[in-house]
Amino acid sequence: MIKIIEDVIASNELSVWLTAIGVAAALFFLVSLARRIVVRRLRAVAARTSNEIDDLVVAVLSKTGKLFFLLISLYTGAHFLSLGAQATRLLDTILVLGFLLQGGLWGSGEIAFWLTLLRSKREGDSGG
Repeated sequence: MIKIIEDVIASNELSVWLTAIGVAAALFFLVSLARRIVVRRLRAVAARTSNEIDDLVVAVLSKTGKLFFLLISLYTGAHFLSLGAQATRLLDTILVLGFLLQGGLWGSGEIAFWLTLLRSKREGDSGG
């Protein structure tokens, strides 16, 4: 673990670190803002249509957390740094785990959406 820290810190100048941090911060801000705008607009469209797909997209996008955006932003910013093989493998592994976790959240959001939709249709069919 000490070797990874030495590779990351000692092999990069301050200006490179500042660039990496700036890129990560800008990307995090832009992706978070884009998600907020897209969800708001899709929610407005979904309210005017009887199509369930747009409702599903809103539900799934709403399950995309800031931690996932932070992970992607930090991973992108890290590409500006000179990293050793161990540090690069560690970052790749963390990114894959983050995608797997986020995929699970998206999947659970989709399942919850369809179950809620089926439940509401059954209640409507039963005269409730």
